[in-house]
Amino acid sequence: LRKYLAIKWLGKELKETKQVVIVYHYANKLGGATTFHDQIALEVEMYGDYIKVLENTLHHEITHVVTIGKFKKQVKWAEEGCAVMEETETHKKLFSDAFQQFHKDHQTWKLSTLFGIRDNYPTSEFSFYAQSYHVVNFLVNKKDRITFLNFIEYACDNNFDWDKAL
Repeated sequence: LRKYLAIKWLGKELKETKQVVIVYHYANKLGGATTFHDQIALEVEMYGDYIKVLENTLHHEITHVVTIGKFKKQVKWAEEGCAVMEETETHKKLFSDAFQQFHKDHQTWKLSTLFGIRDNYPTSEFSFYAQSYHVVNFLVNKKDRITFLNFIEYACDNNFDWDKAL
């Protein structure tokens, strides 16, 4: 999966590493989390039904592992949007439908606000994931995943100057 996602997002395999990533699975709640230190994944936690974990959470969390090198600084909306793109079509439709409702109810962020979220997740986490996925999906579909990650990397290198990155 790591190799497949690296080729899909980066256009090449990741370098071999001796770094061990510890993976945990807990059935008592839903979701997942990846813990990084200096852009190296240390732990991946996945929660929920085993099948749903394999279909969604595993792909989501491994996408974080693969793309983290392009995020030289935290860009939460892009990180989560990329990860949601690797979930099942059913799950992505859930986020798309939710985004449409959030937008209709005026519960979305201006892009300048969304793009500024770097350290902590907003209190409306589901809305954040839905809008992040919507924006990333839109931008990736303008060209491709590799170009999108290059856009993010360029913005990170240029003090988050999104206009310059475009």
